[in-house]
Amino acid sequence: MRPTQVMSHFQISESTLWNWVKKGKFPKPEKFSNGVSRFDVAAIRAWLTSQKATSN
Repeated sequence: MRPTQVMSHFQISESTLWNWVKKGKFPKPEKFSNGVSRFDVAAIRAWLTSQKATSN
């Protein structure tokens, strides 16, 4: 998943996304040699599940 797709889905800004990643509050993306970053959908789903579990 592209960073822009993550931002759109969660309705957050680019700076918020990268702050979350930096602080360990969101799964880190895979970074490829050409400078492209992609987030793993399965990792995001697992993160969402863990967020729901901690909010209950």
